[in-house]
Amino acid sequence: MKIESILICGQAGQGIQTIGYLLSKILIKHGYYIFAWQDFQSRIRGGESSFRLVFKDVPVYSLPSKFDLILSLDENNTKFYSPLLKDSGLIISDSENFENGIKISFEEIAQKNFWRKNLFQFCCCWSGLWYSWVRYYNFRRNF
Repeated sequence: MKIESILICGQAGQGIQTIGYLLSKILIKHGYYIFAWQDFQSRIRGGESSFRLVFKDVPVYSLPSKFDLILSLDENNTKFYSPLLKDSGLIISDSENFENGIKISFEEIAQKNFWRKNLFQFCCCWSGLWYSWVRYYNFRRNF
């Protein structure tokens, strides 16, 4: 599976936009074209928020209807956005187990290791990308 689209979702104030911004900057610096869309409620803290990102080595002009990777930072958003996951996609969440998902307790790991929760979530998202790229390029190399 080659990841080219990511949806990051959670509550406002959890660092959704920061994670999306950092991923965008890294991908641009590595030569990718990106298309990003931010969605958030007009609240200071507590409303739903998402950052949708598509990146390719050719110009990108729109979002897909389904995403390769969803990083969900709370249970409500996991349930709400999971229908937007491709059949071959991956969901990283701390709320539920999914058929093609990884359950990670972000809060627990962040507290035990003195990490900021959203920094750890960013690392998980980046790891998901790295894992898919390694699998994709190893697969291509074998043919």
